[in-house]
Amino acid sequence: MAIKNMLGILCILCLAATAHAVEPQPPLIETSAPKLGRPEETAVKHSTTWMKKDEAPARGEDGKVTFTYGASMPTIVCSPLHVSEIELEAGETVIDKPHIGDAARWKVAPAISGTGAEKTVHVVIKPTEPGLETNLVIPTDRRMYHLRLVSTKASYVARTAFYYPDSEQKAWAAEKAEMSKEKAAVISDLPPLSVDKLNFAYKCKEDKGKPRFMPLRVFDDGVRAYIQMPESLKVEDAPVVVLIGKDGKEQLVNYRLKHNTYVVDRLFEKAALVSGVGSKQDRVTITATRSSTPPTPLASPFQFGEH
Repeated sequence: MAIKNMLGILCILCLAATAHAVEPQPPLIETSAPKLGRPEETAVKHSTTWMKKDEAPARGEDGKVTFTYGASMPTIVCSPLHVSEIELEAGETVIDKPHIGDAARWKVAPAISGTGAEKTVHVVIKPTEPGLETNLVIPTDRRMYHLRLVSTKASYVARTAFYYPDSEQKAWAAEKAEMSKEKAAVISDLPPLSVDKLNFAYKCKEDKGKPRFMPLRVFDDGVRAYIQMPESLKVEDAPVVVLIGKDGKEQLVNYRLKHNTYVVDRLFEKAALVSGVGSKQDRVTITATRSSTPPTPLASPFQFGEH
């Protein structure tokens, strides 16, 4: 009887072991790397060339290492137990979370400095161990940053910033547009002129020194006189306008300089453009000639300040 009981127990144990047995896994299927065609290989080659382009950074202010944005894929050298900071352009905003290839072993955090138009975003990076390499993408409202990150045991770059050629070009374009607005304002400030009512009967003569401000033309509309100067005339180098009376004495007169044109609030028989004093004085004399034949214009008298 005891033997039968033991056989029964052994059968139960065998059935339980069979029920809990792990089913065998299917054999692994060996896969090979996808084959790249010529277009794919060309794309990889171009991308690799750009990423590995040897574009040396410049030394910036306050310890910054400055890279030219877009010229290459900058490498930021980091180290455990230290933070490396990447400074973006003032006023630039990060519009999405930065994307890093190895999020487990790299820490990425934001920081802010400044206020208003000078508010600046900084991206703070710290690796957890040396010998790492990954890449980081930072999306902003102005551009996308692509960076390579490496970690060493001790060496690291504390501060990284960028030089932006596109921002410089936009600044020059904005300056040019502003100058165009100023020129347009100059034209609108001048009264309507009709060529048949203009008097070009004036002549100019170097009277003293070696003046570099000879007028291009002088004319009047019967009420005011206009002295048009070269485009190269700088405001700080502009001479003073004085009238010369019949007694040869200089007289003050109301005038204003609109871009490159003097607008004198009255007509005159004789005037002078004067710069400097004493023996260093330069002087150009302007005399009304009463001639009725206008000279050949150098440019349209209705387009002051335009090229």
